[in-house]
Amino acid sequence: MPRRPLARHTPTLWNLAWARNVFWDGRARSLEEQVAGPIIAPDEMAQPMDRLIARLAADRDTARAFAKAFPKDPRVSEDNLKKAIATYERTFVSPQTRFDRWIEGDAAALSPQETEGFRLFNKSGCANCHSGWAFTDHAFYDIGLPSDDRGRGAVLRLEQAEYAFKTPSLREAARRAPYMHDGPLGSLADVVKHYVGGIADRATRSPDLRRSDLSAGEQVALVAFLDTLTSEGEPQLPDSVVAEASQPVPAERVTSISQHDKTFTPTRVRVRRGERLWFLNNDTRTHNIRVFDDKLDFDSGAQEPGETVEIAFPKTGSYLVFCGIHPKMEFTVDVGR
Repeated sequence: MPRRPLARHTPTLWNLAWARNVFWDGRARSLEEQVAGPIIAPDEMAQPMDRLIARLAADRDTARAFAKAFPKDPRVSEDNLKKAIATYERTFVSPQTRFDRWIEGDAAALSPQETEGFRLFNKSGCANCHSGWAFTDHAFYDIGLPSDDRGRGAVLRLEQAEYAFKTPSLREAARRAPYMHDGPLGSLADVVKHYVGGIADRATRSPDLRRSDLSAGEQVALVAFLDTLTSEGEPQLPDSVVAEASQPVPAERVTSISQHDKTFTPTRVRVRRGERLWFLNNDTRTHNIRVFDDKLDFDSGAQEPGETVEIAFPKTGSYLVFCGIHPKMEFTVDVGR
């Protein structure tokens, strides 16, 4: 097959253990689901899954490795292949950087220009989306790129999500040029310039995004800060990654849920079978209420600020509710009799 550029730039694999939806448009809801995409895509590996599994199973060493990794199901199968690759991808945790040392108290780890860049990063609103330790909220935004790619809008079939793409992590960003979903920007300086003067003005542009009025010197300082989020030397993967067990959040007995600042409040409730919940959008952003479950498949469409969405849960059990535009917004409903 001739070498041809893909329509989308390959996303980073760093820190995906904490991601909800993957690919630039979030069409895969887990790393396991993502694995098959590049394998079967005609413009990537173009490998029918059944043929690949047969080839792997025919290799004695590979079959032995699968049996060792999956003693309860010692087969070379599609499910086991997805689990193995996804588990490996979850070990890609970005290493410590100079910024981390500065945050931990080493005042000499950053220069005055770099600390000024961090101040500008927050002042200019970059942290609205590039938030948290990984510098991403894993949500989807139209950032005004001049592209015909519909992004998240094509996945959700939702006009308000047109041209929206996933916020990439800024960890190890200095190694990842070119930038953006289709790779049109060759440097971090070009990325900063986009937010200063290159944003396309359209109705779906994110309300979290605003044009920056940074001077040339401030742009240099901001890029200097972004460079501090990349580790020095060649990054080494850890031998293993152990996820901390999270304590379950106790369920509250309420029937009205608030959405504000990309968060549900509360985050877990108890209701009776058939009882209704009301989700009030108290945010300045468009949201979307979704439930993917064998017992209930629900999609609210666009939920604008001030609008309320009502859901009745017909069967007992636990349900995960999330926003299709900001998938990190998650909410658990425990339904009893």
